[in-house]
Amino acid sequence: MSTLFAFLVGIDKYPNPNHQLFGCVRDQTALKQYLGQFAQGAGFELNLIELMNENATRAAVIKGFGHFQKAGAGDICLFSFSGHGSRNDAPEAFWHLEPSKLNQSLVLWDSRTEGGLDLMDKELSYLIWNATRDKASQFIAIMDCCHSGSGTRKAEEARSRIVEKGSDKRNLEQMEGMLPTKRGNDGRLSPPRGKHILLAAARTISWPKSLPSKGKPEAYLHSASSKPFGNMATS
Repeated sequence: MSTLFAFLVGIDKYPNPNHQLFGCVRDQTALKQYLGQFAQGAGFELNLIELMNENATRAAVIKGFGHFQKAGAGDICLFSFSGHGSRNDAPEAFWHLEPSKLNQSLVLWDSRTEGGLDLMDKELSYLIWNATRDKASQFIAIMDCCHSGSGTRKAEEARSRIVEKGSDKRNLEQMEGMLPTKRGNDGRLSPPRGKHILLAAARTISWPKSLPSKGKPEAYLHSASSKPFGNMATS
C-alpha cells in the first residue's frame, strides 16, 4: 500500500499581538480531515504530522521535513503552510534570481522573536530537494500566506497574512542547505530544486478562498496519485 506523508503547519497565535491571525489552524484542521478521507478512499495509508502555533518554530519545521525521508516509489508527500509570509533582503549571490533583490519567506512562530529567523524560499527549496532527491515519490507544497481576506471568512476575521519586511542580514553560510550549494564562476548562487507541485493560495494583492469550501485539494491529490509525476511538476 502506498503512503501519503503529510506535514501540516498552521500559525494563528504569534508572539507579537500585532501579528495574530484567524483561520490558519482551522484550515489545516480541515485539510487534515480531508486527507484522512482521501487516503481511505484512494487506498493510501496516511502518515501525518502537524505543528500548530507555538510548536511551529523554525527548528521544528526544518526538522519536520525529515518526515518525508521514509517516502518511496508510489508515495505522495504533502507540505502545507498557513500563516504569515514576508520578504527579506536577498544576498547579492541571489540577485540573478530576484530582480527585486528580496527573498520571500515564511514567518514561523519564533521568526520575529529576538534572534529568530524566517524560513527563506531558498531554504525551503533546499528542504524540498533534500526530501525528493533520488526518489520516485511525488511532492506537493501548499502555501497559504501573504494576504488572505474575507472571500469565505467573516469580515471581522479578515487579516493580512503578510508582515513587515524582515531585517534578516545573515550570511549565506547561516542559511539552511546553502553550504553544499555550488556557486557559479560569477559568484551567483542557485539553490537545488526538487520536482514538486506548488499551490499558492495568494499573492500580496489577492484574496484567496478558504480551503474547506473552495480550495479543492482533492483535484491535485487525485492527479498526483494517478499520473506520472514528471508530467505534472511545475518546478
